[in-house]
Amino acid sequence: MRRLHTQVQSILNNFGSSVLTGREQEIVRSMLQGHSAKSTAEVLGISAGTVNVHRSNIYEKLDISSNSELFSLFIDAMTSVEVSGNQDVLKNYLSH
Repeated sequence: MRRLHTQVQSILNNFGSSVLTGREQEIVRSMLQGHSAKSTAEVLGISAGTVNVHRSNIYEKLDISSNSELFSLFIDAMTSVEVSGNQDVLKNYLSH
């Protein structure tokens, strides 16, 4: 079970690295962990408005329009490709 947790954490940490900026990746990780814009803003020391701007940019880059689509994309990417090392599963998923 611990191995699975470590693997999922690695995938989460690298998710979107081929497409998103570092700050956008931080926002995505927070969103995937269930945090609101307000709690994400508090943790990152930015305004909730700034989080929402990043969220809009993320949605545009990933061609999605909601948190539920982000979760679905994450799960699809994680379960559809071979995972090895610290790679971005999204990059592999989008190339298929």
